[in-house]
Amino acid sequence: RELSWKDDGLVALFPALKELKLLTTLDLCANAIEDKGIISLAETLKGLKFLIKLNLGSNRIKCDGMKALVSALKELKFLTTLDLSKNYMGDSATAILAKGLKEFKALTWLDITTNLIGTEGAKSLASGFADTEIGWRRSLTYFAFHGSDIKDAGLVPLMNQVKEFTSLRSPIFEDHHHSGWETDGILAGVKALKNLTLMPMFGLSWFQFGDYRMQEVAPILGGLINLTCLNLHGTDLRSTSAKTLAPALGQLKNLNTLSLGKTYLGSEGAKAIGPAFKEFKYLSCLTMEECSIGSEGCIAIFSAFTGHKLLTYLDISSNNIGTEGAKVLALVLKESAILNTCYLGSNDIKSEGAMALIPALKQIKSIYEFSIYDNHIGNDAARMLAPILKAMRNLHTIYVFGNNDIDDETIKFYSTEYSLSDPPILDFDQVDIR
Repeated sequence: RELSWKDDGLVALFPALKELKLLTTLDLCANAIEDKGIISLAETLKGLKFLIKLNLGSNRIKCDGMKALVSALKELKFLTTLDLSKNYMGDSATAILAKGLKEFKALTWLDITTNLIGTEGAKSLASGFADTEIGWRRSLTYFAFHGSDIKDAGLVPLMNQVKEFTSLRSPIFEDHHHSGWETDGILAGVKALKNLTLMPMFGLSWFQFGDYRMQEVAPILGGLINLTCLNLHGTDLRSTSAKTLAPALGQLKNLNTLSLGKTYLGSEGAKAIGPAFKEFKYLSCLTMEECSIGSEGCIAIFSAFTGHKLLTYLDISSNNIGTEGAKVLALVLKESAILNTCYLGSNDIKSEGAMALIPALKQIKSIYEFSIYDNHIGNDAARMLAPILKAMRNLHTIYVFGNNDIDDETIKFYSTEYSLSDPPILDFDQVDIR
């Protein structure tokens, strides 16, 4: 009933598939099948009346192949899942697919990522979706079209259709830095989120909101109460826009992943969003590297986060949290028994801050990767830390030595404690022994 077969000579076997009349899943991805093969496959598909899932990703479908494929798919009344990703089919083949969408009445899952879809292709998709029944649009749970270069003229009408996909659970954005999408189209997509309240993920890394755009975006984000993952990595989240975003963040009580790394948050921005961390009872992954939050910002965030026990991944490196910030962070780590990744590098916590962290780290046995480089912790703290790290049986990589004022004897002590031929791996890239 299921077939996943990848072979250079597969096209010659398509006619034989006609005999598998009860087939429900067909996976032919990554076979470099071109139009000639797709045309042959289309004739076979017409006889597979019970097919539910079809994966033709990573092939070479162009216009002629798409015409034949759309004609065949019209016959498959039970088809719910269609993967056409990474075919680099371009606007013309996308237009052919778009015209056929109204015939795919059972479809709930459509992946057309990485297909060189441009502005004209997006316009075709918008028209195709507009021609479908409203019930079909509201039943679509997955739609992905990343890896495209769509300008506002195409993205705006497409997003105006996406807002009707009220059952959608797939993110409509990913990394803005590489998408080439323009501002108006992205804002149209954000506005579409007003209707997409089941959306579990929102990512718009590197997008420059500006304070005035955040005033429009923040209330929309606050309405996504089912959101579990929020990625604002590299955005221009400054103190003013952080204050605007703060009430919305407080509404996202189901978040388990929050990425704010490489933003311009600063101390004042961190203080603004700090109270929201009281609500993140399910947060397990927090990345805030290079946010310049300082000790006051660290205290504001992590004093609100104490008592939460589900943290598994923490990156707060390069924030200059200092000794006082490290002391408050220690209170959080003390209750983070299942933490597996902890990056604390470049925070100038000094010996006193490291000493404050050590009792908390004693209680964590699950850490896989640990970083505390460039903190000027000194020899005494480094030596006290060594046996604690040694007790972490899952530990694989340790970054300790860069700019920590550690002398030769302490480095030798670590070399004795750990076998350099086996994990854990010690980082000796930036040794400062002066």
